[in-house]
Amino acid sequence: MFPLITAFSRTKLFEKFAHDRVVEVLKKEPVRPDAPLFLLTANHCRVKRIGFSMVNVRRVAKELSVDSFPESIFLMRKTDDIRRCGSSLTSSKGFSGNGRAALSQMIEDSHETSHVLVDVMSVIWTRLDDCRGPMWKHGLLALQILKKVLVDGPLAAICEATDNIDKIRALKSYTETAKHSHRDEVQAIAKEIYNLLVDRARLFRLRREEAEKRRQIKTGTSSAVKRRAPVRLNMGFKNLHQALRPGSV
Repeated sequence: MFPLITAFSRTKLFEKFAHDRVVEVLKKEPVRPDAPLFLLTANHCRVKRIGFSMVNVRRVAKELSVDSFPESIFLMRKTDDIRRCGSSLTSSKGFSGNGRAALSQMIEDSHETSHVLVDVMSVIWTRLDDCRGPMWKHGLLALQILKKVLVDGPLAAICEATDNIDKIRALKSYTETAKHSHRDEVQAIAKEIYNLLVDRARLFRLRREEAEKRRQIKTGTSSAVKRRAPVRLNMGFKNLHQALRPGSV
């Protein structure tokens, strides 16, 4: 983030941004309640004569977001839970509880893309960065979750993964652990995820198949035809119907 801000501070766009903020201060116009959080925070610091430091800005922004948007309290608690759950699911110590249910719930929650998905992906990238030596399992588990998010999660997850495809490509040649079996496991799933990202048709076909499976489980129905007996060419219509009819008929 720091290199990005440093580059931004040297552009004409930053000069215009700073100029517009100065004009706003000189005009002394009241800030509307639905203004962006940055403007609300800057106005609060200016009116209350609070120093515009990182610590003060974080504190004021948090207070204003809670006061202005009560639902943000729920989101803050939710994202904290998501980060803890993601860290536990990708820990080499193992997850204490029903890991399958926790993962399914986290994938379901990640459809809230503004906050929850960001935290889920943040945990994944953090784990991929520290999967060296004895921490190899962090990377393996993070990749397994990433694949699950790509297949069952929101479409925005595909964009997030594509933005960091270099990390996944690098893990195709993973050599940060001494055991060949561990290397092979990480490399195999990294290759699988990479191939899904570069072959969108295959990825979306897999998403449709998994969505249909979830629908069938939820509704208790199946679109598959159940064969009750072997089908022969010389079978009569009645026997053929009994052999091929769906179970609900």
